[in-house]
Amino acid sequence: RAELMNRREPRERNCMDDLKMKMRLERETALTGSMNDAYLFVEVEAPREDVETERKTQALEVALVIDVSGSMAGAPIEAAKEAAARLIDGIGEEDKATLVTFDSEVKTVCELMKMTTRNRKRMVDAIKSLEPGSMTALHGGWRQAAQELLRSGSAAVRRVVLLSDGHANVGVTNPHTLGREAAELAREGVYTTCVGIGDGYSTMQLQAIAENGGGRLHDAERPHEIVEVVTAELREVVKTTAENVRLELGFPSRARVTCLSGYPANFADGAVTFQLGSMMTSGKREAVLRLRFSERFREPDVEIQGAARWRRPGEDADVITEEQVVSLHFGPEALAPRSEEDSE
Repeated sequence: RAELMNRREPRERNCMDDLKMKMRLERETALTGSMNDAYLFVEVEAPREDVETERKTQALEVALVIDVSGSMAGAPIEAAKEAAARLIDGIGEEDKATLVTFDSEVKTVCELMKMTTRNRKRMVDAIKSLEPGSMTALHGGWRQAAQELLRSGSAAVRRVVLLSDGHANVGVTNPHTLGREAAELAREGVYTTCVGIGDGYSTMQLQAIAENGGGRLHDAERPHEIVEVVTAELREVVKTTAENVRLELGFPSRARVTCLSGYPANFADGAVTFQLGSMMTSGKREAVLRLRFSERFREPDVEIQGAARWRRPGEDADVITEEQVVSLHFGPEALAPRSEEDSE
């Protein structure tokens, strides 16, 4: 049996261990007295990993959460069971896993334990014996699995893998609340990946959890597809050099700001925070904002401040990049004629 991944511990740090952030405006001047749009581009690059440096193995802890509600009956639950058994079979012997199920009730079927030959067989047998029940307490099952990982208190790479059709109808079901809780768990070093099972799975709750929880939402119907997408993500986890990456930007409160990127964004008065999740070695991501200023905007210069907040894998403290500032200068109306679009 081949292990899913070759994990590495952080080495002694040097300049390659720093996350890099760049900000730029698509233009530096705007016309006073006209409606103006300015586009802000922010690029983040994850720290590089020195592959020539020898490293020790870093532990992995996986909480597998399986939806056994009535809506999963038939092909969906069989696909989830087969995929879960294959995933457990591929986890390294020094890694740990726990199994949680939910329908109207939440059960910790197997506590967090090392995947020795005996424990692996015990967990796979438990997965194969699962049967569909009634309602869907998705929130409760997911939270209990996350708590199993939090209680371990280790510096391992911790990941919840949730297999469900997403039809939550017991407990917390509001996507906004689920997303907020997922972000809180990510800040504590527990990240969530979701797999939507079947043709008719509901994306609302699963997407909120995955996007804010530093993982991904995968669409998979057949067992081999589920195994492939989750295995690929777990392989990426061990190449992660920046976790819980967030862009924090400040701008004039009178500007109307729109997020043009697909990342979850939380707006406050004069500020926005993008959740970029985890990033692999040397990976790059870009966020785009549109700032709209009305013709009544009269400030001569606008400053936009930005910084990235992130964590090194296995560490609890945030690292913050040096703050960057870009400026947009507003000139007098006489500098250029107003267009018909401006006058509308």
